[in-house]
Amino acid sequence: MKKFVFLLILSILVGCSQSPTINLRTRTFGKNPKNVFWIQIPGFEFEHIAMLRFSLADSRKPLAIEDVECVGSAWSYNLYDIRTNAVDSTLAQITGSQDIQNACGGKDRFPVWQYYRSLGYQTLALEAGIDNKSSLLNSSACNGNTFLEGLTLLEMTKAPSKKDENKFFHYQSQKNLDLGSVHFDQTCQGNSGGCFASLSSNVQAMLEAANAAPKGTFFLIRELNYLKYLKNGEIKKAREVLSEVNKTISLLKELENSDQNLILVTGAETQSLRLPARGKEWSDFEKQGRNVKLERSRLVSPVLAKGPSAENFCGVYEESKVLLRHFWRQDESGYSLDKIIELMK
Repeated sequence: MKKFVFLLILSILVGCSQSPTINLRTRTFGKNPKNVFWIQIPGFEFEHIAMLRFSLADSRKPLAIEDVECVGSAWSYNLYDIRTNAVDSTLAQITGSQDIQNACGGKDRFPVWQYYRSLGYQTLALEAGIDNKSSLLNSSACNGNTFLEGLTLLEMTKAPSKKDENKFFHYQSQKNLDLGSVHFDQTCQGNSGGCFASLSSNVQAMLEAANAAPKGTFFLIRELNYLKYLKNGEIKKAREVLSEVNKTISLLKELENSDQNLILVTGAETQSLRLPARGKEWSDFEKQGRNVKLERSRLVSPVLAKGPSAENFCGVYEESKVLLRHFWRQDESGYSLDKIIELMK
């Protein structure tokens, strides 16, 4: 009997002493992030990381994009399409709506940055590889022209015209930003149509130029070049973009107190690639981007998360539920979407 009691007490003590873990790491669940960095990269699929991993000297070392705590899958459909395109998918994630029409995410739907802004976060967005249709500027007329309200929007593209009121930024000389305004990348204004600045250099410069908010920063990074290069069969260029995204994530993980930041990566219109098997085919793929076949887009897109509240993004869910998972907390002391909406009224 004494032995039984001893074992019972021991099992209780051991159970109480265990710390919760995720992906083999001890962590505290339900924490609010200091800063939120959300990278949307349409076209991306988990397996595409092979384009970077197998070109490393040591393929056993995880890349920055692989070093995550939670992996999820988001169903890419809405009220109108079984396979949504990149624009509709990214808007569904941003607004939490399946009713995407004319670049707007349903009636009376707020974009994610307005929820964060109501909580005191500074809000930024950087777009690369966009055109008139895919840019967030195309959604500016939504919700009574309040869609972009409070958002500092940075466009890595040519300014639409040479108007005096156009504002520009430059990664090498940016001192500060006019918060809440639209800025165009000065390095994209040449006749070539390309940008000299890289995604990672712009992200780093804009974080330094933005005034540090007491509550924190929400930074949405949208990279649409990747999908374009995949569809055009320009695999080498696509791999360069993926490498730059990986570099950007590595940069974000090196920030001071990075363990307080949530890093989120989501796909959209995910492309299925048939990569070569081995030998010369793989060698030609590595050197010239050959021997890759593009199949139809997937029905689900990947979600990768690391940092406070990363556990919210595990599992399988609709892409319109990504927004809710930013703010879901188990206890009453944390955020909740209902609470935030009340604050916004």
